[in-house]
Amino acid sequence: MHDVETAQKAGLPTDPPDADTQQLYRDLASGAESGWDYSTRWFANNMNLTTIRTTKVLPADLNGFLLQMEQNIADFAGTLGCTALQQQYQQLADNRRDALNTLFWSNEDSQWHDLICTPAGVDGNLGGLPEEQAVSDGIVTRVCNVQRNTGAFASNWVPLWAGAVPAGSPQALAAVQALNDSGLLGVGGVAMSLTETGQQWDWPNVWPPNDWIIIDAFKRFGGAAGDALAREIAQRFLSTVYATYLETGRMYEKFNVEQIGIPGGGGEYEVVDGFGWTNGASLDLMQRFGFSPTY
Repeated sequence: MHDVETAQKAGLPTDPPDADTQQLYRDLASGAESGWDYSTRWFANNMNLTTIRTTKVLPADLNGFLLQMEQNIADFAGTLGCTALQQQYQQLADNRRDALNTLFWSNEDSQWHDLICTPAGVDGNLGGLPEEQAVSDGIVTRVCNVQRNTGAFASNWVPLWAGAVPAGSPQALAAVQALNDSGLLGVGGVAMSLTETGQQWDWPNVWPPNDWIIIDAFKRFGGAAGDALAREIAQRFLSTVYATYLETGRMYEKFNVEQIGIPGGGGEYEVVDGFGWTNGASLDLMQRFGFSPTY
């Protein structure tokens, strides 16, 4: 029903849905599948879910995860002596690493940004066929204009975690400083975005898996400055988790970046407690960095 309500707010027909409504449903489904359900990362208008365009976004974090997968397979294949497989996946990893640093990386703010694709027709001759059929038959390919989403999101540092650049390199050190300059860092950890929309993957929410990735990335790749900032973020995150537990007796899925001891909120449901990724991130960070409350 949430998707239908979103379509109705967008002024689109729902019974039956037309092509624009079906595209909206695809973008909503893709946003949910991404795990970031929902965030201004996916919106054409930063404040409005009805402008979601997930299927037109090339995510920096997804490409980071794919890089890590390709590199892992190459490394495992090498260990097992599977030379052809190792070479195949090492080439894939090298190609993706190059793409991340050529297309996604911005020298202006030292972050890897999502790319937005705007359709720009097709490459080739349709041969008198309808465009959809010509694309389906492989006669032509669709092309698009690409621009970076220049917003600051916690996902922009996933490529660093995946080894997009060498440890201690100028690019890695610049990425560490970029988080300090981004405005995402607060008393409770690292927020997901800078825009407060009421969506759960935006300001002021802190999500444990993303904070863990940033901490781990800075520790492994960021040199002395990265190590220091990793430890600082870890203590801020652990402090809000612990303070929230003392106040409520619960471990929550997300937290508030602005206030110690406050669960996160927003989205389509009440904040959930439990919670596996919070427990896992907290245990790992305490084991690696200890716990020194920041409040």
